[in-house]
Amino acid sequence: MIDEETYSFALKNALTEIGNICPEVKLSFIFNQEGKVLAEAQKGECNIEKIVSDFEEIFQKSHVIGGINSLTIDAKKGKVIISNIQEGVYLATVTSKNVDMKYLETVS
Repeated sequence: MIDEETYSFALKNALTEIGNICPEVKLSFIFNQEGKVLAEAQKGECNIEKIVSDFEEIFQKSHVIGGINSLTIDAKKGKVIISNIQEGVYLATVTSKNVDMKYLETVS
């Protein structure tokens, strides 16, 4: 079994590459349903732990509908996309408003 540090390093590299090939990605990170950040690739200043805690109540109550597969927030200045990538593990991506969603889905 792969150790946590190696796993985190591999995930961070994958997130960095997504940001490199899709410059509209401003921030990306992977976290689990307990709120632990497993990997992050950050371009700007942002409090990732606060973002995760802001979504905590949604995740806690989502069991009523069978959990969250994906969640997209389309805001004035950009988008926040949260996708379930493994049981209890989520990819969070913050993008500019004009991101090509089809391209982003393809590379991530």
